[in-house]
Order: sequence, then C-alpha cells, then structure tokens
Amino acid sequence: MKKYAFIEISIAIFVFLAVIISLFPPFEFGNEKLKTLFERRGNSDIINQLPIKSYDFILGKNKKYFKLGTYRFQKTFDNKDSIQSNIKEWNNWGDKSFRLAGIKIDSFYTAQKKLFRIHSSKMIQFNKILLKMSNDYDYSNGIFSYMTEGDKIIKYTNDPTNKDAINYKEVENEYKKSNPYEWSFKHILKLDSIKKYEIYSITQPKYFLLDRKILLSELLVEYIIAFLVSIILGYTIQKFRRIKA
Repeated sequence: MKKYAFIEISIAIFVFLAVIISLFPPFEFGNEKLKTLFERRGNSDIINQLPIKSYDFILGKNKKYFKLGTYRFQKTFDNKDSIQSNIKEWNNWGDKSFRLAGIKIDSFYTAQKKLFRIHSSKMIQFNKILLKMSNDYDYSNGIFSYMTEGDKIIKYTNDPTNKDAINYKEVENEYKKSNPYEWSFKHILKLDSIKKYEIYSITQPKYFLLDRKILLSELLVEYIIAFLVSIILGYTIQKFRRIKA
C-alpha cells in the first residue's frame, strides 16, 4: 500500500463532504432592510425572531415563507361533519388548528295570520301584529320577508291579505257579511325546521416572505471542519488497513 494513500482517501472524503455542504449551505433569512423593517414595526410577534438562520438547498428559491406568529378568528360551520369535509377539501386549511367555541341553533318559523273580529265598542285595529319582536335584522327575497328574534328566523309573506289567514275558511261567511275594517289578525308561528351550527375558534399562522443571504463565514468554517474530518478519517482508514494487512 502506498505510504501516503490516506491523502487520496482524505481527498475523496473531503470532496463528498464539500458537495453536501455546497448543496445545503447556511443562509440568513429576514435580514433585508425594506420589507422586514416595516413588518417589525407592525408585527411585534417577529421582532425577536428575525433574522432566521437555516440550511437551505442551494438551488432553492431566493425567498421563502416562514410561519412567524399567529392570529385567531371564528367561523361557523353548518354541522359537526362539515368541518372535517372542509379541512379535507381546502388544502390551505391544513395549517390551521380548530377549537370548538360553541354551538348555535337557529329555529325557522313561518308566520301565519289568524283573523279575529274586533268588538265594535273598541277602537278599530287594522293589520296589527300582536307578536312583539326585537328584530336583529330583516331581509327580503321579493316574495317573503325574514325577521329574527333571538335564534328565531321568521318568514313573513310580503303584501299579505286577510284571505291568506289560516282560519279564513272558517270565518269566511261572517267576514264577507261584515265590514273588513272590523277585523284584525295575529301571527301564529309554525315551526318549520331547526338548524344546528358549530362555531370554531381557528388559529391561523402568520406567514412572512423573507429574502435569504448566504453566510460565507459559516460556510468557510464548515469547509475547514470538513477538511480536518477528511484528514482524520483518511489517516484512520489507512492505519486500520495496515493493521489488517
């Protein structure tokens, strides 16, 4: 065996280590002056986290997104199964965490008119709604108007007439013989359906696009360490071969 064969072995080991180091050199992310200075002023979560050091692939992108900080928001899902199906369908929801914040139940009613005759000695009341409601909101689709009272969503017919009353057939003869202004109505609520919602508190990571800069000083140290390791390994391998021979 050659006296200095360990040199060839050491060179081979060094070349192998140098290739690995060159493919995954140390980079510093978030050291740029324009964007991150603005981000640091507006996002206290990342003040103490930048710059970021990482060993990245040499042929990778010059910019990368990092998860720095989080924020929370709430979203309502129609039922307990929909959250699982949504997570599977929406790939961009895969990085979020979900926590059940509460359950909401909406009750849907149809307001039906019931006619009644006003006593002649009383003041005439026409189309008075006896049902007292504190409306959170109301909206219309042209045919029906919808109003809310707490968890109740109540559907009213737009431009109703007394003939729409649920008991009109019962009082029709009496109604036609009398003055229509002697009649009023009240609303009877008919339960149509109940819908359950689940409200989730969702934690979303904050992403920041950071430029990278290669750390030449650290890269040089890695090459020096690789050189020393290759010499030690080369000499050890040669000595081990001599002992076996």
